[in-house]
Amino acid sequence: HMLSFLILFACNRFKEQPDIGNFDPDSIIRVDITIDDDDWNSLRNETRSFFTEFTGDCMSEPFYSPYNYYSAEVTIDDETHSNVGVRKKGFIGSQSTVKPSLKINVDEYVEGQDLYGVDNITLNNSVQDPSLIRQCLGYQLFTDAGYPSPQCNFAHVYVNGFDLGIYVHVEPIKRTFLRTHFDEDDGDLYEGTVSDFSPIIYQTFEPKNDDTNATLDPIVSLKEALENTTDIESTLQDHIDLDAFLTFWALESILGHWDGYTANRNNYYVYHSRSTGKFTFLPWGLDDVLDPGLMEEGEPFVFSNSAIANAILADVNLTERLNDRVQFLMDTVWNENDILAEIDRIETLLADEVELGERTEYIDDVRYFVEERREYINDAPAPEYGEPTPPYCIQEVGSIEASFDTTWGTLEEEDPTRVGSVEMEMIWDGDLIEFNQIGAIVGESDAGENRDVLLLFGQIGDMYPAYIFPYVDYVRDAAESGGEIEIDSLNTWANVLYTDASLNYEAIQAAMIHSGTLQFDQYASTDGGIVRGHLSTNIYNWLEVTE
Repeated sequence: HMLSFLILFACNRFKEQPDIGNFDPDSIIRVDITIDDDDWNSLRNETRSFFTEFTGDCMSEPFYSPYNYYSAEVTIDDETHSNVGVRKKGFIGSQSTVKPSLKINVDEYVEGQDLYGVDNITLNNSVQDPSLIRQCLGYQLFTDAGYPSPQCNFAHVYVNGFDLGIYVHVEPIKRTFLRTHFDEDDGDLYEGTVSDFSPIIYQTFEPKNDDTNATLDPIVSLKEALENTTDIESTLQDHIDLDAFLTFWALESILGHWDGYTANRNNYYVYHSRSTGKFTFLPWGLDDVLDPGLMEEGEPFVFSNSAIANAILADVNLTERLNDRVQFLMDTVWNENDILAEIDRIETLLADEVELGERTEYIDDVRYFVEERREYINDAPAPEYGEPTPPYCIQEVGSIEASFDTTWGTLEEEDPTRVGSVEMEMIWDGDLIEFNQIGAIVGESDAGENRDVLLLFGQIGDMYPAYIFPYVDYVRDAAESGGEIEIDSLNTWANVLYTDASLNYEAIQAAMIHSGTLQFDQYASTDGGIVRGHLSTNIYNWLEVTE
């Protein structure tokens, strides 16, 4: 009983959530944005990719944001302001040019301007959560545990009168949030994006306000302490709110937040309090939680791929405290009937606003997760200490120079190495790849209308043949125009695939193609039409960063 009391105290000592910023859970706010058409096209087409973020010395600083603010008139329900800043938001997985996630900065151009008492509004497109409901459910469960967590509801968004559909409206982690939960807002606030308190990737922590130490002194202090400690519990007590972290970690694991701090070292904030001198972890980016696809038999449910999680698992007493915290939260917060009732409530709310269609299947997946999670956790093996995954960046490993002559509509040929003619020089890790036979096949892509795909299919080896084949997926109109097509991983994407007998001749990705060009001298997109051209590009792969 005393242990439960102490845990309950640890879980509920943060301030109670206020009603700020129109987060009524029983309403769907309406957001109308009026913006210049050219500005909107510029905004929605700003983008990020693995190549923009992870090439070069990708772990040496916070990830660069390509997004710009544009002036717009914004109406939320019955309140309107002009000259409001609107920009795209999101890292890589949430990218969309049709339904971009949006950040609204109400006072970007007019000092002191606010809407419903707040000056920043976050609207997530939820493209990674077709159920729409995971984020609000996840944040609510953190809140139910007494943990500082963003408020969340839904918004129906229109841009220049065009219906973009339902967005998830999430409270941004800004000064208002800090004042609410910590009675202060002038500590160090950092966002973690592929960030950890460990060598190399500590550099990617992003300072988020003017009061934050931009030289990362609190981050470095904890990193160095972890590297040199002989008493992990005392070290952590000196630098973080340890009880709060155990709750945070337990909830990330219970919810299956595989893209959070303890699993992927991603999608979280840390606040270094001015008054306590300690870090508190804050949940973020919960669009991947409550996914039954994560419940693989025989796998630990507790995530442990981060520096602090691994440090705790190396200590028997701290590991026991984590297990106790998980059990307590499963007994007090994880109430299946209450969570299922909340799913029903949200589904009804959304169905009254829009046609849910196939989203109901994804909502049922969330229900299944809730119904089965307790049994899965009870049967899961205990977490084990292990070194976190090292950081990786995308590095150039080779090049391709090829000329090809083939016919359109040949994707189904039985032996693609003997279709058409190809001259190809492929350099990989400094070696010239020797091909026995190379062919070229081309035809309609599965990626969408007006897209085609070209494969240069090469065989290596004789007795046990293997196949290496670059492929490029591109817009057909661009090919027919005869212009140079840039392989940018946005409009045109490409990879090098590989297969052999050990893989049952199922193709796997061997490398990526980027920073090159594809050009067609002749292109007839009908069966038997002549397709002739050139491919000139670089080959890239993920390589471990060691310094």
